[in-house]
Amino acid sequence: MVAVSVIMPVYNSSKYLNSSIESIQKQTLKDIEIICVDDGSTDDSLDILFDLNNEYGNIKIVFQENLGPGMARNTGIKNACGEYIAFLDSDDIFLDDFALEAMYDAGKSNDFNLVCANLKWIHQNYTVDTHYDFFNSRFTYFYKKDVLKSEDYGIPFAFYRNLFKRSFLEENDIVFPDLRFGEDPVFMVNVLVNIDEFLALPLDLYGYNHSMGGGVNEKITNYEKKFAYIKHFKDIFDILKANELNSIFSIYKIEFIDYLIYSNNIHDREIKDIIKNLFKNYQDYFNENEYGFFIMDYIIKF
Repeated sequence: MVAVSVIMPVYNSSKYLNSSIESIQKQTLKDIEIICVDDGSTDDSLDILFDLNNEYGNIKIVFQENLGPGMARNTGIKNACGEYIAFLDSDDIFLDDFALEAMYDAGKSNDFNLVCANLKWIHQNYTVDTHYDFFNSRFTYFYKKDVLKSEDYGIPFAFYRNLFKRSFLEENDIVFPDLRFGEDPVFMVNVLVNIDEFLALPLDLYGYNHSMGGGVNEKITNYEKKFAYIKHFKDIFDILKANELNSIFSIYKIEFIDYLIYSNNIHDREIKDIIKNLFKNYQDYFNENEYGFFIMDYIIKF
C-alpha cells in the first residue's frame, strides 16, 4: 500500500500533462502512485503518459472508452492502492510542494477520513490569479488548522482540494454518479453526509485552471448536458433532505435558482421541460414563502 493515490482522468490533454504530472512529482511526499485513466483520448495523450512513466516510473495507465471524468475517477478508485486518495484534473496542478505530505501526515495521525486544504485559481501559464479574492471567494478558504463539521465545508463543494481515506470511500460505497455534469458535488455531498467532522489545513493544494473551464452556460449547451446538470441538483436535494443537513440544503437551493434565472435560462424550453420532468413535486423541496417556490411554480405552470 502506498500513502496516496493521485487519480487523474485524461481526455485529449496532451498540452497540459507534463505540467500536471510534474506538479505531482514535485511533492515532498514520495510514496505516491499516479493513476491516469485515459477516457478515450484521440490525441497523443497516451504517448505522453508512457513517456512520463518511463521517466518517473510511478504512473499507472488505465484505459476506458469515453464515459466522462466521473466514470474515469471511479475507474481510478478501483485501481488505487493508496491509503488516501487525491484527485487532479489533467489541466490543473498542485501548488504547495509539501501539501500532500502535510495533509497525509495530519490525516493519518488523527485518523481523519477527510482532510481539506485550499484551492486557488490559476492562469493557463500556471501562475496564480492574484486578482482573485481567495479569502472572500465562494470557495471556503481555510486560514488556520481546524476541525470542522460537515455544514462548515462550504459551497461550491470543490472535492478536488481534499484527501479522502480510501477505505472510507469503499466502506460507504461513495463513487461519482454517471452524470456528464454535476457529478462532482454529488460525490462530495455523499462524503459530507457520512462524516461527523473533517480536518482543514491552511495549505494551498489545488491550482484550478479556471480559464479552461468557462461558465456553466458556456459548457452546458444541449439537452443531455442540461438534464445531467439539473438532475445533479435534485440528487443533492434528496441526499441532504434524507440526512437532515438543512443548512446546506438551503444554500444549495439558492445555487439552483441562481442557475435557473441566469442568462434567461428560465425561458429556455429544454430547461423548462427538464424541470417539469424532474421536479413534478417541487413542493417537496421549496416552501411557499421561498423565492425558489415562485420560480419553480412559474416554470412548471407556464
